[in-house]
Amino acid sequence: MEKIKVRCPAKINLTLKILNRRQDGFHNIDSVMQTISLYDYLTISALKSDRTEIKLSGTSDEIPYNEKNLVHKAATLFLDRTGINAEIEIYIEKNIPVAAGLAGGSTDAAGTLFGLNEIFMRPLSRKDLHELCAALGSDLNLCLEGGRQKTSGRGEILEQQPFEEFTVSLIKPKNLGISAKEAYTKFAAKQQSPHLTSPTEGGGTNIKPPESSNKNPQSKNLTLHARQLRKAMTEAEKILWYYLQKKQFHNLKFRRQQIIGNYIVDFICFEKKLIIELDGGQHNENNHMESDKKRDEFLQSQGFKIIRIWNNDIFENIDSVLEYLEQIITDTNIPPHRRGRLGGGVPHHREEFLNDLEWAVIDDYEELQDIKNKYPDSVMSGSGSTYFLLNGEFAPADGFWVKNNLKSVPFGVTVV
Repeated sequence: MEKIKVRCPAKINLTLKILNRRQDGFHNIDSVMQTISLYDYLTISALKSDRTEIKLSGTSDEIPYNEKNLVHKAATLFLDRTGINAEIEIYIEKNIPVAAGLAGGSTDAAGTLFGLNEIFMRPLSRKDLHELCAALGSDLNLCLEGGRQKTSGRGEILEQQPFEEFTVSLIKPKNLGISAKEAYTKFAAKQQSPHLTSPTEGGGTNIKPPESSNKNPQSKNLTLHARQLRKAMTEAEKILWYYLQKKQFHNLKFRRQQIIGNYIVDFICFEKKLIIELDGGQHNENNHMESDKKRDEFLQSQGFKIIRIWNNDIFENIDSVLEYLEQIITDTNIPPHRRGRLGGGVPHHREEFLNDLEWAVIDDYEELQDIKNKYPDSVMSGSGSTYFLLNGEFAPADGFWVKNNLKSVPFGVTVV
């Protein structure tokens, strides 16, 4: 019986953006993935035989050792594709946490395909192996090839990126695992929630028309609409106006719902050539982002500096907002605020996250919020509950699995 040992690296998603849902039920993604020096090990024994049998065993009590395991499915697929009959035994030394977003199952399955191909004298080409990887799952191709890869499709399309060496540390709640199905289901639900599609946020009534309805700046319709907006301020606008009205803020005169060209801006100070726009959650959507960009470009062409502030920052961090406005007024080198959260804390808006799935799940799990609060620069990997820091460390904590000072590696599954 031939025997081989395969080293199977974990991966992290440096970025993960979800583009759209596919007809096959998966999602098209745009992600940068990197293999790291956390490994499962497979000891694969195989013998050609008149009968086919696949036996699994291992160190973990969190995974099945039967046909439900992706390793079993990979071995079956390999034998079907090659037409080989064999008795196969695979021992799985599990070091990568389960349901963690680190591709633990995927890398083991890729390692199985690779290892069996080595044992049986490479009946399949590299291209063949990639085809089998794509048939089994979304991350297997990355685990087979390794290094840093820009991935698209559902993750099976790879574009090699220049390798960068860095340290990476991981933290995961011990009793929390998030499956890909759960994460993508939450993403779909949150993306379609009224919070993101409603034209208002924070209880106010925002009745701004779409850009296409803005006509000549001198038109009666635009003037009437600006008056209507002044009477129907959103809750966020009311809070900020309380501090800006009557020259209370640095003795500066601010106007609200002012017509500039074909647009109506939320707040404006002509003395400082400064415009403040308050954004609700709908400004995360692609059509709004494109509209905002065109709007900002026009206003900037008229000599104005544009500041965009999230409504939630007004509600939760008004002191930080006012401090930031003061910095803008006194220091012209400070760029407008558009991303991130003033005053820190757990972010809420999709564009504030490098991983769309982190945005989808974080509100539902206090453990993840605790990590993000303590380590604002940490990022959730993939669809799981593991967070990583680049060139940093996590402090040991009760209830959390921590692995510090791992390395980025330029390879995928390999024989050891």
